[in-house]
Amino acid sequence: MAASIRFTPKVNGETPQCSPAVPNATGTHAVVTQSRYSFDTHTHTLELLLLDLATGSATVVTSGEGVGSPQWLPGSDRLIWLQATPSGYTHFMVTDIHELASVYTAGIIPGVLANLQVVDNGAGEIGYAVTGRANPDGSLYHPGKTDEDGKPAHSGRLYTSLFVRHWDSYQTPQKNAIFFGLLKTDGYGPRDKYHIYSFTNLMLFAGLEGVESPIPPFGGTADFSVRGNTIALIAKDPELSSAQHTACLCHVITLDSWNGRLATKPAAPVWSTRGLGGALSSPSLAPDGSLLIISQKEDGNEADRSRILHYAAVKHGHPHHHHVLFPSADGDSNWDAVPLGLTVTAKGELLVQVEEKGHGIFYYLPSLSLGSDLENLRRLRQPDGYMNAMLPLGRGSKFLVSTNSLVDSGTVSILDLSHSEQVHYQQVSSVTNGGKLAGLSPSQFEEVWYDGAYQGQQIHAWLTKPVDFDPAKKYPLVLLLHGGPQWAWSDSWRTDWHPGVFAEQGYIVFAPNPTGSRGFGHAFMEAITGSWGGLPYEDIKKGFEFIRQTMPYVDTDRAVALGASWAGYMVNWIQGQDFGREFKALVTQCGMTNLPAQMATDELYFFTHDHQGLPWQRADAAHQNSWQRYDPMQYAGNWKTPHLIIHGERDYRVVFSEGLAAFNILQVNGVDSAFLAFPDEGHYVANPENVLEINRVTLDWINKHVLKHQSALSPVPRLDRIVYSLKSTV
Repeated sequence: MAASIRFTPKVNGETPQCSPAVPNATGTHAVVTQSRYSFDTHTHTLELLLLDLATGSATVVTSGEGVGSPQWLPGSDRLIWLQATPSGYTHFMVTDIHELASVYTAGIIPGVLANLQVVDNGAGEIGYAVTGRANPDGSLYHPGKTDEDGKPAHSGRLYTSLFVRHWDSYQTPQKNAIFFGLLKTDGYGPRDKYHIYSFTNLMLFAGLEGVESPIPPFGGTADFSVRGNTIALIAKDPELSSAQHTACLCHVITLDSWNGRLATKPAAPVWSTRGLGGALSSPSLAPDGSLLIISQKEDGNEADRSRILHYAAVKHGHPHHHHVLFPSADGDSNWDAVPLGLTVTAKGELLVQVEEKGHGIFYYLPSLSLGSDLENLRRLRQPDGYMNAMLPLGRGSKFLVSTNSLVDSGTVSILDLSHSEQVHYQQVSSVTNGGKLAGLSPSQFEEVWYDGAYQGQQIHAWLTKPVDFDPAKKYPLVLLLHGGPQWAWSDSWRTDWHPGVFAEQGYIVFAPNPTGSRGFGHAFMEAITGSWGGLPYEDIKKGFEFIRQTMPYVDTDRAVALGASWAGYMVNWIQGQDFGREFKALVTQCGMTNLPAQMATDELYFFTHDHQGLPWQRADAAHQNSWQRYDPMQYAGNWKTPHLIIHGERDYRVVFSEGLAAFNILQVNGVDSAFLAFPDEGHYVANPENVLEINRVTLDWINKHVLKHQSALSPVPRLDRIVYSLKSTV
């Protein structure tokens, strides 16, 4: 009999992760990339998998560290993908799925490329677009090529504008850019090979001086759209400081040919949006030549209400008229949702990805002409999980849906919309077989609601129990807080602090979505502005009391609280309040200790908006603004609960000194404390080995103070070996 699997940090970190599945034109197969890490061999494996949608079987097409961006060559069963080399070159690889051994190289480009898109322009040409880093002269940056002769003897960097650094790196002369070109065959037969015919910097070619796209640091394929001979892209407004503004522009470039010629070349050949105010996302070109885009009105507010705009014509010389889909009486959006992404199908259908009450779902609009009435939207939600992608499957009414959940890192399903009343899902593949291969069960996770502090609105939370939960027993509590703060806990897989990891250590995990969380209405999300330590803090306290009153199997006298980023700030805030004495131990990862010190951050607009101004600006002489009012440093003398601090030295969003300051306060106050530092990590911890170490040290810390023993993951006292845990005698 096989031994049962226990969901440990190691199992979590080794569970494969999959990209969204991309189907071929006939709907018989799909391609995904799968990423796996082994803690035994300390190696990372990337595989390109071909999925048979009829049988669910998967075949490895290729593997290697640099595999990515698989696409189907239009109208065929031929795959094209990018393969990066350690020396900084990118290979365009092609194969036929019916003859996988026939793989060949269509071209080699000296530089690192990503986010491949391919398109048939309807005139016999196949174009492609990719992204890479461009030098100031527009050429593709090649990391393997250095100019030692031009390198200065000093190491100084001189900056005269923001950014100086962003997320985890200092700014360099290189910028993100989109490159495009033509794919041509060497003949006309079905076996003729494709070759890269041209390679051109789109920004340089179209005269978009100073424009950077995809938008760093996380922009990718969703920042540009290709259809026919047209490319639409979004970028920050180059005339404004990206550190102080979210304002974006959308640029639409129409080509005469993908080999590098503009369509008619007037004085200003690029069509660009004007006066939209805030951030833009997910530009989507429709088959009729129109453009859809997600738009925010308020510059500087990255959590502003999002509207879907529809431009009927996006060519040079055409007016910039647009209308709002699902408009309200005042011309704003009547849809109180958070659209995350748009897809327009070849038939002109609109798919809108939305986060709603802890779930990722899609809304379906059969035609753009129906976009004036919310009743025309069809809500599509799988019974469990977070829908990441939804793409047409062939020419009928079926779609291929990619999902992940708290129990599964990746599933692929076929959704059939041929029935007007019901939505039918047929699962094709599952990474964890519904959680069984990871030691998880859907029965461990449930949703609860309780009364909150904001206008009587109920608060949503996820409750996680051990897989062998016994209601007759008493379990200690992990209060797991989310960052953002305009983010939310959802039914989605996590590679860092997965609630199942703590549950399998013998805890009940309570993960609330307090005021400010997204997916529960715009007013609820916006209510956190100026109230970081106010409304959400009250919601969290109410959640703790809700557990105490309604869950007899939870021992709230043995509670711990954990949080990263904004949630790390909240843990530090709790530490300074009376509520902090309810916990046996606390854990802060990359959290803020001194709010006015956040002027050292990168994206200044975030703090400026959320605190309604700058630290030295006050509403009036009698009232502090929220920089001072909700500053954990003001309550540092009250810090008494044992506290683990975790921080990366390359974190330029919440700088390393914030973690060091928290540890210093604890040590000076004589509080049992520990500091886990990573010299090579930023705000998000990327190295799987470091993620595992965070889990190990965190579990040791909370188990030490709650269970009075260390976790079974640690054969030696890790806190004595890895970090100093000293009780100050000051």
